[in-house]
Amino acid sequence: MARTLEREQQVVANAAVANPWANNVVSDVSAESDKNEKDAGARTSAEEEGLSRSLLPLLWNASRKNQSKSSRLAAARWSSELLLRLDDANAYHLLCFLSGDEDATVSVIAKQALGVEKTMGEDNS
Repeated sequence: MARTLEREQQVVANAAVANPWANNVVSDVSAESDKNEKDAGARTSAEEEGLSRSLLPLLWNASRKNQSKSSRLAAARWSSELLLRLDDANAYHLLCFLSGDEDATVSVIAKQALGVEKTMGEDNS
């Protein structure tokens, strides 16, 4: 039994050497893989939180009225495409601010991300 297990491990190791991109390593212990998945989920959550914390000041700075149109446009896109998945409360706050931008493109991107096509009082019929 021990020889069979050693032989299987050797075959898997040889296969990994032959094709390093193949991820065919099979573990007999499912509890260990569950633990690794939970650890990976915790790391991912911490990484997302760190990313959100580092992106927020940059996006707020880029969305100020005295910044260029391209800067505000990039802030709107990053907020709608990335920040909304990482930190929805801060993303909504930033998008609400950008929805009132004087540039129509920035405003439309922010409003679409918020799910608001028209503002109250507008009549675009």
